[in-house]
Amino acid sequence: MVVTDARGHSVLGLRSSDFKLFEDGVEQRIVSLTSAPDGADKLFLPQPALPKPGIEPITPSEEGIGKPNQIYLGVIDTLNSRFENFVQIRDALKKLFSKQESGSLLYGLVALSRSVKVIEPLTSDPTAVLRALEDKQFANFIQESESSSRALQELQLRKMLDNYCLKCPCTQNRPGGACSSGPELAKIESFATSSGEQDAGKLQTFLQHLQDLAARLGALPGKRTMILISDGFTIQPGRNLFDLIAIYLNDPGIAQRDPIPPLEAQVNAVLRVADDRNVVFYTLDSRGVYVVPAGGYDVTAPPASWKMGPVVAPKIEQQKRLAAAENDDGLIDLAEATGGLFFGNSNDLLKGLRQVLADGLSYYVLAYNSSNEATDGKFRKIQVTVDKKNLRMRAKQGYWAPAQ
Repeated sequence: MVVTDARGHSVLGLRSSDFKLFEDGVEQRIVSLTSAPDGADKLFLPQPALPKPGIEPITPSEEGIGKPNQIYLGVIDTLNSRFENFVQIRDALKKLFSKQESGSLLYGLVALSRSVKVIEPLTSDPTAVLRALEDKQFANFIQESESSSRALQELQLRKMLDNYCLKCPCTQNRPGGACSSGPELAKIESFATSSGEQDAGKLQTFLQHLQDLAARLGALPGKRTMILISDGFTIQPGRNLFDLIAIYLNDPGIAQRDPIPPLEAQVNAVLRVADDRNVVFYTLDSRGVYVVPAGGYDVTAPPASWKMGPVVAPKIEQQKRLAAAENDDGLIDLAEATGGLFFGNSNDLLKGLRQVLADGLSYYVLAYNSSNEATDGKFRKIQVTVDKKNLRMRAKQGYWAPAQ
């Protein structure tokens, strides 16, 4: 748990009597309370993890094994983040590690796309991370960004819709009318489905690797923190393309035709491993302050875009803003469920990174024995309150009970 005052500053020195803990609404008896300065990292015991073939180890075999540590694994999302955003990501990381000193803390850095690339294995030497950030290999990793392919998918879809509407005899599309059916529209929807399925496959692989990283981190002793730096990702791949079709044809029902199931189960699988291994996620939106420019339609598009611009463009702009906000949903879920923090819509990535390290020096570990002895494998919701005015509490939201 992390306790802060109204200004966001960490608060230490509290006692177990200052807290109340509830599991599924039932108050539990607190057994012990340990803080970071009192050696709480020693309570995080390693959990066994099966090595995955083809994935590089995140730590050298000689270092970080057999002794408790503060462990920070930075994960740079090179699948969903725009290439131009990596400049500020690298600058923020360089500023952070230029101020760190060698000690008991362990730092590591990986690039995560459809594969896991270790930029720097876990090390207690911050200068090693700095050297890795300057290495040409780091630039090669970030070139794996595939966000541009999704922009091309949208552009191609809009050209198809422009051509489709150019042939349409109606002056204003009506929901359920002739514009919402036919073989040409079926081809457009088939393209949207195929593009969404490709994105879903990539995201499933990405989330599986994230789950594997959480398991590997949990196999090490010490307080484990994973820092995911990303432009965000949607758990409904393909939905934005069907939304676009619905906007063009003025038929909201088309948005519901997206056949690709959401990826909630895959995100929950990551959360379950993180919960079992006591891995805390801190997530940072690398887009900075994102604003979709007004008049968000392409002036180089076919004439239909100009004809439909005053009607369609504002709706497209609104949809882009909504999609940009929804891309944060996965990042928010990872952070909130594990007791971490999400930093978004800010140009100060360094501030977020510094907060991660500050929380690692000023947290509590609270222990209790659950009064619910059922081995049903169900999720148990945890709520912790602190009996002090103007203090804020942050802890993971719960855990899965053991199953028979």
